[in-house]
Amino acid sequence: SGTAREPNKETGWLAFTSVNITGDDCWAQLRVAGTPTINKLRIVQPSCQSLPRTQNGNTGDVNFVLGGKLYYGGGIVSYHQAYMLWPGFVTREGTDFHCYDPATGTHTRLGDLDFSIGRAAVADGAAYVYTGATDAQGRNLIYKYDPATDSWSTAGCHRQGSNNPVAAFYAAGGRFHVVTRTQRESYTLQQLAAGEGPSSTLDHGLNLGDTRQFTDEAGGVWLYDAGSGGIYRHTEGGFVRVADASGQLLGACDGKVYYCDNDLLWRLAADGTREQLQLIFDIREQVFSPTGSSWDTPLKYGAAIDGKLYLFGGTVRGYNPRPELGAVYTHSQ
Repeated sequence: SGTAREPNKETGWLAFTSVNITGDDCWAQLRVAGTPTINKLRIVQPSCQSLPRTQNGNTGDVNFVLGGKLYYGGGIVSYHQAYMLWPGFVTREGTDFHCYDPATGTHTRLGDLDFSIGRAAVADGAAYVYTGATDAQGRNLIYKYDPATDSWSTAGCHRQGSNNPVAAFYAAGGRFHVVTRTQRESYTLQQLAAGEGPSSTLDHGLNLGDTRQFTDEAGGVWLYDAGSGGIYRHTEGGFVRVADASGQLLGACDGKVYYCDNDLLWRLAADGTREQLQLIFDIREQVFSPTGSSWDTPLKYGAAIDGKLYLFGGTVRGYNPRPELGAVYTHSQ
């Protein structure tokens, strides 16, 4: 809005006559003092763009960024069968593994995983995944991925306490950190490889349960705990609670956290400052819920590459037009 000031007088001055959206570009035609103008006002705001489906049948529980590319795969999918001999919910573990290159927009199918779930830490040009697989002694195995050879190898192990399950695993400050419900343990790679105890342990004072972890492009690590609804930032001295979030956490990019609350997108700075961002369209209906689907899970995770946040949806379930083959099909977005 705008006004033109004259002595003892104030009148409406600036008006939008039309708004046009083309792709990611939004602009408005202006009318000044009642007269149409040739000027256009470009409206710059965050925009969501739907990418081609990943052809991944699972939820991408194992995911990380290496060399400007997004690697993802695995997950556990539960879906309902209504027309088979034994109708009901079916659980399937996924082992397929993929790579998405934003520079070319291509998805590449890589070699299969030996596990289906895991939390990833990236260090020294390789990814290390704390998995749900265990060795003969009941220790959780840690695998290393080498993108140059598209190969996995065992990098170490860690004994998870039955009363203190692992909530996060990431790399920061030259060490690997295993976060349990009540503690944060710090390891060197050599200690993990030998199955040794941590070099240091910190009681973080939280009661972490259902958590998600995000690493931004600067290497900063963020945790979201669904139980407390809190977003936390890693520091050497412990976890700093940045803000409360009642919506769906999407990821971290450029040192800030993004989450969606109903139709609004919010951006949180490290000091807890919250900024509301307005989307051009409803991301739930026009991007992440395909036409014809009957049910879909919330967004799974986000990864930051070159200042952009790439978001992956959960498993989408739609009715199969051929009931004799089963009632539903599943895929991820």
